[in-house]
Amino acid sequence: MTRLLNDFVGQDQALNLLRSAVANPVHAYVLYGPTGCGVVPASREFAASLVCEYGGCGECSDCVKAMRGIHPDVIVAMAEGPTYGVEYVKKSLGVWAMRQPLEAKRTVMVIPDADGMTAQVAGAFLKMIEEPVASTIFVLLATTLPKQHITIWSRCAEIPFRLLSVEEVAQVLVNDGVDQEQARILAEGAGGDVSRARLFADDPGFAERLAWWRSVPERLDGTGAMVVTLVEEIEAMLAAVVEPLTVAHAEEIEELKEQAQMMGERGLPGGEAISKRHKRELRRIQSRELEAGLGALAGVYRHRMHEAMGYGAATADEAMHRAAAVSDAITKLRLSLVRNPRQNLALERLLLSLA
Repeated sequence: MTRLLNDFVGQDQALNLLRSAVANPVHAYVLYGPTGCGVVPASREFAASLVCEYGGCGECSDCVKAMRGIHPDVIVAMAEGPTYGVEYVKKSLGVWAMRQPLEAKRTVMVIPDADGMTAQVAGAFLKMIEEPVASTIFVLLATTLPKQHITIWSRCAEIPFRLLSVEEVAQVLVNDGVDQEQARILAEGAGGDVSRARLFADDPGFAERLAWWRSVPERLDGTGAMVVTLVEEIEAMLAAVVEPLTVAHAEEIEELKEQAQMMGERGLPGGEAISKRHKRELRRIQSRELEAGLGALAGVYRHRMHEAMGYGAATADEAMHRAAAVSDAITKLRLSLVRNPRQNLALERLLLSLA
């Protein structure tokens, strides 16, 4: 029997806490850690284990449906744009949280990106989580636990996940049959995200894209025309990077349709929920691809700084200031993208500042 919550590299502490929680759950949890460290897939297995009669067997109907994203008692909140809406929290999530489970012994409410809530949304959510129905369990997901939401975190059992090292991610790929040198390159670009590194392993263009980002400083010639060209190339790369995942999604849909047909069902049960999950996954991949590229770009300037340390003090100071300015500019871009501006304009501003 294939049990859930067993196969997450480098997250033994978190898995032990989750397995204990399944055996004796409380009303709310917050799973948190750096992007790509396993929080999202672990939350899916955790939710499945909570609705499973056997505590996460991985094979029963409850587990299969929960892992596919179509279990009626596993509710995954959908953000409206960059964050949740107050009315959505009050009227939609609030209603789901108060209802009795339909098939399992409990309802599991999964709340992605909980650390991105506005003050108003957090207030509405706090009222909901303070008065839980006995059969409802909240599973919040976050990258960090910002102090402004401490009233929410204090009502949750905390499950921390750690950032995986390049070596750990590379070893996973080697175990999958990837060449050791190539595994190292993929791991460096994956930012500690095993699933993303595996996608890169099936993506022959990844190394080329990484080299493209590292070539940007040399191509910047101070003209707006070059900046526009670079941004157009970035957007083309972001569109291409999701192709492997799009293929995987199509294969999943076909498999689900075949299973539904074998069970005598018409159409695809939970098709809308699956479609929304696929869109979220595509957005995440593009966002992480952009972050990996920006990280590679910043790395070029850091490397220049280290090289300059061997020269005169004035040269070293200039390189250090330049690297710091680049780092600040990239950080500001990353923060602005959370607010969902026009991405091409944000990238143009960044590259103009570097030119």
